Amino acid sequence: MKNMRILNLFKTILLILATIVGVSQSFAGTPDKDELDRARKEFPNADAVFLHKNMHTNIEIEKGELVVTSDMDEEIYFITDKSDAYSKYAVYHSYFTDISNLNAVTLSNSGGKFKEMKVANYTTADNVDANIFYDDLKEVNFIFPGATPGSVGKLSYTEKLKDPHFMSPFYFVSYMPVLNSEFTINCPAGVRLNYQLFNNDSNFVSFTKEEKGKRVIYRWTAKNMQTPKRESESPAFAYYAPHVLITVNDFTVDGTTKKILPDVNGLCEWYKGFVKDINKGDDSLLRNTVDGIVKGVKTDEEKIKLIYYWVQDNINYIAFEDGLNGFIPREANDICKRRYGDCKDMSSILVRMLRLAGVKAYHTWIGTRRLPYKYSEIASPGIDNHMICIAEANGKRYVLDGTGKFTPLGFVTEFIQGKEGLLLKEDGTCEVYTIPVMAKEKSVESDTITVGFDANKQISGGIQTNFTGYYKIDDAYMYHYTLPEKREEKFQNYMKMGNNKCKISDLSFEGFNGQDSTIKIRAKFELPEYVKNIGSKIYLNPNLEKDRQFDNIDMSERHLPYEVGFKNIKKSTTIITLPEGYTLGYKPEDVSFKGKDESFEINYKTEGNQVVQNKTIVTDFLILSVDQMKDWNNMITEMNKAYKENLVLIKK
Repeated sequence: MKNMRILNLFKTILLILATIVGVSQSFAGTPDKDELDRARKEFPNADAVFLHKNMHTNIEIEKGELVVTSDMDEEIYFITDKSDAYSKYAVYHSYFTDISNLNAVTLSNSGGKFKEMKVANYTTADNVDANIFYDDLKEVNFIFPGATPGSVGKLSYTEKLKDPHFMSPFYFVSYMPVLNSEFTINCPAGVRLNYQLFNNDSNFVSFTKEEKGKRVIYRWTAKNMQTPKRESESPAFAYYAPHVLITVNDFTVDGTTKKILPDVNGLCEWYKGFVKDINKGDDSLLRNTVDGIVKGVKTDEEKIKLIYYWVQDNINYIAFEDGLNGFIPREANDICKRRYGDCKDMSSILVRMLRLAGVKAYHTWIGTRRLPYKYSEIASPGIDNHMICIAEANGKRYVLDGTGKFTPLGFVTEFIQGKEGLLLKEDGTCEVYTIPVMAKEKSVESDTITVGFDANKQISGGIQTNFTGYYKIDDAYMYHYTLPEKREEKFQNYMKMGNNKCKISDLSFEGFNGQDSTIKIRAKFELPEYVKNIGSKIYLNPNLEKDRQFDNIDMSERHLPYEVGFKNIKKSTTIITLPEGYTLGYKPEDVSFKGKDESFEINYKTEGNQVVQNKTIVTDFLILSVDQMKDWNNMITEMNKAYKENLVLIKK
């Protein structure tokens, strides 16, 4: 997936490219005392504060083309002795921008007197991401010298954008509080912009548009911006951080209007240029491969499945981010030959193979669930970071994501559920296609546990767990990406229940190979010191597995929604055979809870000398808003009450 770091909380600069040129520049004067006082007053618990976090973009028309430059200006107030961690800084750059005039100094505080100390050493290194095989992203690292409490670090540089399609987003918040934040664009009146401000419900960000002669100045400003608190299981930063996305609609020069990204159709036209020249050469290897895969197959649905599974099984996903090569898919024949590719390469080979098999297939650009945008809000490459293939047969569409190695046909990869994709049709136009969200019934974890007593009235038995849907996919990754010699230990820990003395043995695995199979894990268990033997009575908690036990959401300071990976159902059936000479003295009452998007039920029945507990927990949402969390917490509370109940067995 390309450009995944575009919304990273801790990086306040768009991915940019560089030719770094050090320029001697002086930041004259001393810090504004009133501003420092205001920073301490507004953020009394902060170790460091951005006094200013500004980006001033200038657009000119030169020789019939747009020239876009931005001046970056940041000031950091190091308040406490803990602010040393903030003195280490980095500027990130990749293919699409040249940087110049990089300058950083510290106005170092010593007893109330300030001394200017220039950064002497800048080091450039690759920005390493374990999920990306090759990435052109670089980072320029440096340390603000003399960053004692009360000091101020100042940073400035200029970036020149190589392509106006890649206008930078601007975030008004960062990993430390921001006292003053300003983003401006100064452009000729003949340049038209599209812009969309996100997450400004509290109206912290103000906007003005000013016409001055033949130029227009767009200005967004914000003051006293707290650092958004990261909360567990919350959506990505872009869902709640105030920020603005910009695109150039068009510009007029000498009476001629040139379109850049006017709307979703303009984005389609631009994207189309990345795929129009691929897969037109000799692809005899691919043709022979396709012929072998679909030989004797009559239906398009079966062709889609066979080709999709062949790509999943034979083409390894390796992420590349290398300038425009991060946008242009490679030749399908080469991908077939080399046996690896990134997301757009997977799209390329799937589309080509399916078309060779006579099946309709379309390149589709899409943003993952980390990006909250819709094409109707703003048509920008910043809202897409992934590429898939959509196939069609008998009026039905199939979402094919070659990066999802164990995803069965009819499913979609977890991270694109509910997202809009831009599907390039055969006639060269695009369609906004919404990816389905998989129903809860598609992802079920189902346990069957049998419990018996030994001569010492301790329990043991067997367990079989079946996994479908995303549960199955997650377990397949865990199985195949665990070293064979480590699998036994990993899954023994995975299957433990009751208490930490549980012993798992005789593990067996079924269904880990093949996209359409149900995964089944079987094991035996021993659970010493779990039951309580008191006199003539045995107390047994039948809830050997307490799913969701610790999933209560702390509402005391919760401000963000709660996100889960997928809708799901957890089921368990526990069959308890009473020990010889004992009868059932007490079993808990049946209990249930039903909210809008969540529910559970636990019921009991007796069959001869056995007690059977059936338990079902339903999660029917992807994102739970704050005002919906009360129901969720009420369910967890009621469930935990039920988890404390015991069976009481009485000696005859």
